[in-house]
This record gives sequence, C-alpha cells and structure tokens, in this order.
Amino acid sequence: MNSKTLANGILRAIFTLVFIALFLYFLYQIQSVIVYIVISAVISLTGSPLVQLFRNRFKLNDSLSVVLAMLLIVGSLFGLILLFIPLVIEQGHNLSLLNIEKLQGNLNNVYVDVARYLESRHIYLESSLQDYHLLSKINYSAIPDFLNSILSGFGTFSIAFFSVLFISFFFLKDRRLLENSFMIVIPETKKSSR
Repeated sequence: MNSKTLANGILRAIFTLVFIALFLYFLYQIQSVIVYIVISAVISLTGSPLVQLFRNRFKLNDSLSVVLAMLLIVGSLFGLILLFIPLVIEQGHNLSLLNIEKLQGNLNNVYVDVARYLESRHIYLESSLQDYHLLSKINYSAIPDFLNSILSGFGTFSIAFFSVLFISFFFLKDRRLLENSFMIVIPETKKSSR
C-alpha cells in the first residue's frame, strides 16, 4: 500500500465524517419541519379513506373532499379535547370549595408550634427569617417571563397547527405526493419486486 492510496483513504474518510456531521446538523436545524411533515403524513394516511369516500360516493371534487375530510379530522380532535373540559371544570370547582381561611389558620397554628419548639431550643425563628431578607430575594421578573412564555407557547402552537394543516391539505389533495416521497428512499431493486 503506497502513501498516496493511504492519504486518499484518510481524506475520503474525513470528508465522509464532515459530510455526515453537516447532514446531522442540518437535520437538527430543521427538526420542527420534519415533525410537521411526519404529523401531516399520519393525518393524510388517516384521512385518505375519507377523501376517497367523498370523491367516489358523493362525487365531490378533490379540493372539497379534502376540506371536508380535514374538517372532520380537526373536529374529531377538538371533540376529543372537549371531552376533558368538564373534568377540568369539576376539578376547578373542587378547588374552589377549599376553605382557604381554615387552611391559613392551620398553617398559622403549625408556624406557631414550630416557633415555640425552636424557642425552647433557643432558636428564634422570626429574627432568623428577618436576617435572611426573604422578600428582597424574590425574583419579581419571573411573572412577566412566565406570561411571555405562555404567549410564545401559544404562538408556537398556532404556527405548528396551521403548518400541519397546510401540509396535510396538499398530502391529501395529491395522494401520490406522499407515496412518491416515500418511494425516493426505497431502492429500485425493491420497487421492481412489488
């Protein structure tokens, strides 16, 4: 084995590793788009029989069949979510029945008992807590940060929802689009045996 062959092999291995690293970095950067496409593919596979039903049985055109199928899928999803709303409302009602004054009184009794016990051990709780300046250590910027995270989460969810609907519409409208995109990955020898 000469040095030129060895150097070419090393360079080819380095280029292959760099290419794989760049490809993985690219996949990492577009991971949300990949998730949208996978969810849209699942929706289009589950909605395809509905589209065929509307096309064949009711003789509707492609776009109207896809829109009706997507409305049924989204309506079913929201109906499933709405099943849990009474449960959440009931739990909220149960929490509203909680006697806050009694709970606060019980907590005050526990505090007094702990303070008495510690005083019997020559540990003074109130002076110790005042030394720590607890109120000055509270981070009040957490409240706007929490609200901002909720709003950004809602924005991200709405972008994802409409992206999935958009991609699903075209997967359902052109059924061969999804099939052809999967067939790109399958080698030609496997396709001919089908």
